[in-house]
Amino acid sequence: GADASPMIAYQTEGTFLPFSHPCAVIKVSLTRGEDTHTVRYVEFRGNAGEQVCGDFTVDFENCALTPAGGGKTVRVYLNKKEDTDVYIAVPAREYPQGYTVKIVDKNGHCLELSTTRRVVEKGTVYEMKSKEFVPTHTYLQSDSQPLRILGVGNSWTRDGMRYLSALAKYSDRKII
Repeated sequence: GADASPMIAYQTEGTFLPFSHPCAVIKVSLTRGEDTHTVRYVEFRGNAGEQVCGDFTVDFENCALTPAGGGKTVRVYLNKKEDTDVYIAVPAREYPQGYTVKIVDKNGHCLELSTTRRVVEKGTVYEMKSKEFVPTHTYLQSDSQPLRILGVGNSWTRDGMRYLSALAKYSDRKII
């Protein structure tokens, strides 16, 4: 869930069981402009396509997670109109090309924030700079891939409009 972060405990003797966090937390502070729609979700991904959710093997002794198959994005669904802080638990690891957080509103308009930070340490909160949500482009979701359309709001490019027309005309077919 949105407020979940796994914890791991390991002890070979005694009755004290110390818990530790195998994940890092990315904090995104969102502020909204007057004309901004409801924020639908915030998504995290590694820029090199690293696995960030799904199955992991657990090294209890070292409080570490090893990818064992799963997804490449973590989404936190919000449906909020007000300013808010979003916390995303992600595997502590090296992200060789950094990572990106995408903020998407109910109309598919989005803003992407990227960093070149390479390593996120377990049990640490990393705060991305507070950002007013001003969409920079729009995504349309298909069954296979997100479709990127150039333009925001009513300022569509001519090619973007042609593409939308083609999508509407062939909506019963799978576009590859």
